[in-house]
Amino acid sequence: NQSSEEAAFSLHYVSERGNQIGLFASAAGTLLLWLGIAGLASSRIRLPRPAIIASVVLGGAVLVGTIGFLGTSPVIASALSLVLAVVLALWAAIHRWRDWRRSRLAT
Repeated sequence: NQSSEEAAFSLHYVSERGNQIGLFASAAGTLLLWLGIAGLASSRIRLPRPAIIASVVLGGAVLVGTIGFLGTSPVIASALSLVLAVVLALWAAIHRWRDWRRSRLAT
């Protein structure tokens, strides 16, 4: 290598269809990851513990693979992640408020 630049390679999609598949895969990875996070954080979601852990690991691996290795744009996964975080926070707040209200009315 006679160039002053460091030798490297990168892998990118060569077709628009490939990019769409990568975006879909990153969205699916985000959903799997958040399903696992919700399963770990909530007692209301009844899933076996190994399935929850597998969901987190698989979702994380898909995200790392599509965004890090294949170079898919992280915009869809990031936006979906923010929306899911807000939805889960609202869901938890509503359940806590209902529980608080029930206990307050019971006394």
